[in-house]
Amino acid sequence: MINAQPLTRAGHLVEAVERRIAEENLAPGAFLGTRESLRQQSGLGKSTVNEALRLLAERGLVTVRPGRGGGLFVAAENPVVRLRHTLLSASAGASTIADVIEVRDVLEPLVALVAARHRSAADAAGLRRHVDQLRDAAQTADVTQFLAVDWSLHEALAELGPNEYLRAVYLGTLRPISAAGANARLDDEVDTVDYLQRRAEIHAEYVEAVLSGDEPRITAAVAAHGQPPGTRTAAEVRAAARTQR
Repeated sequence: MINAQPLTRAGHLVEAVERRIAEENLAPGAFLGTRESLRQQSGLGKSTVNEALRLLAERGLVTVRPGRGGGLFVAAENPVVRLRHTLLSASAGASTIADVIEVRDVLEPLVALVAARHRSAADAAGLRRHVDQLRDAAQTADVTQFLAVDWSLHEALAELGPNEYLRAVYLGTLRPISAAGANARLDDEVDTVDYLQRRAEIHAEYVEAVLSGDEPRITAAVAAHGQPPGTRTAAEVRAAARTQR
């Protein structure tokens, strides 16, 4: 079985910069380098580095100053950033993956319900596109791609809600799981295509439940998402939701 979502290359770079800020206890305004120095140190391409810097800036972690004397600087810290740093310190070793998964499973229903309350018609296409990508990866038995899209889907769901603290904690629980599962593989006796197709359909029902705004359906979909692999189909999840009404 598998239960992890690997970070993208940009995501790994974001995590590395954030961990450096936390571990070195860098103060707001501390110089982190330039785009070019970050590219050389990481060995990543310009587009990947630019994407990482965009994410770092959006999350309030760095300030990018253009021109002469510019570069990357530690942003002024806010409560959400402090919380993220605390989570990074914990995930570095104080918590086991089992502990992190337990917290993630508690947060999952809340994240889904908050996403349902704040989703818009414009969000549907993006979420369903993730589902299509999961199905494509399942059909080709591409576990690595499947996990990458899985991560992106859950991040997209978390981004729908306005609660920054919830989002920070939830995404903070996904990252150590992702790091632990970066080289994940299925057990030899598991049919990869069948397993991934079942997981894709469970995620498909999860997305449709969130878009429907139907709380019993969301509860059933989240429960199915957290169950051992291959135990329920999307049709069975929907049937379970109807019995809760």
